[in-house]
Amino acid sequence: MAQIGHGYGSEFQLLRFLGHHRHFLESTISSTTGFKGPFDWIDFGFADRMKSISGDLENKGLLFLENIIDKETYKSIDEEYKSYKITDLDNWQNWDAIAVVDKTILLVEAKAHKGEIGDKNRHGGKSGKEILRFMQDQLPEIKVTEEWLMTYYQFANRIATTALLEKHLSKIGFHAKALFIYFINGYCKRIEEDRRIIEVEGGKKDTSEASFKKEIEKELLELGLSNIPLEKYVAPHIFIDANPSK
Repeated sequence: MAQIGHGYGSEFQLLRFLGHHRHFLESTISSTTGFKGPFDWIDFGFADRMKSISGDLENKGLLFLENIIDKETYKSIDEEYKSYKITDLDNWQNWDAIAVVDKTILLVEAKAHKGEIGDKNRHGGKSGKEILRFMQDQLPEIKVTEEWLMTYYQFANRIATTALLEKHLSKIGFHAKALFIYFINGYCKRIEEDRRIIEVEGGKKDTSEASFKKEIEKELLELGLSNIPLEKYVAPHIFIDANPSK
């Protein structure tokens, strides 16, 4: 879990809107996705405050499902999930937030600048081949390649995991979708000096809606998803201006 930025960054902005602007956040999600609500946001756990600035522990893996669905369905999901020999499986994925709305589990990923969408690393380590097999099994209708372990690995594993959940949850009238929230003007480091708030030199990143959309297009292109309908697994993207009063 990355340490939270004070006044900037995706984690800060998401917590800010969940705490101070929840009605606005939920109404924006509703108007964009069609979900009516109410929204039930799943609590985080508590962490050692010497290991986490926020003092909180992100929801990881699929353990959160235990308190949402029946035991039999959870068992079937858990057994299939654990059939893949992925190192440290329960910590494999960290969710920025999770909500249940209209019998749909929303797996939320927040971004505050385009650089958070992808990176230049190869992911998966020793479990790379097994993770790739997991993705291929969950998305048989899509051509999953080695590229899915590269730059846009996070989006790739999110939709594969959503597909796993959707396969099982649909049998009991539930659904799952990945929900990506992009905070425009969400990354600008500031400090207070002489009772004035000033921007830190070099602490501002490109967070425009246009830059996000351009990076998303690149993401889909590199994953071979540009012409693949993903509505079954991914909710419409949410763009929120984190500084509307500028």
